[in-house]
Amino acid sequence: MKKIFGFICVLAGILSLSSCNMKDCKCYSSNQVTQNDSVVRIEVDTVRNSTRNSCGDFNVDEVMNMDSGIVIHHIMVCEEE
Repeated sequence: MKKIFGFICVLAGILSLSSCNMKDCKCYSSNQVTQNDSVVRIEVDTVRNSTRNSCGDFNVDEVMNMDSGIVIHHIMVCEEE
């Protein structure tokens, strides 16, 4: 029983130390939907992510062409908090 408790304590310590390098990122996500060159909808959201790398790894700027002339322009820009 003592060995199991000791193993759990050591494992918890290792896991808590490994999470110290995490960065909190605040991201702004924007979706603009157009149909036949007319803006249908624009949505802006705030998203939070955590990473060990750069917050810029989450940055996205892409255009998706759907059927019947619908185009979605998705942009996400992230910065460290």
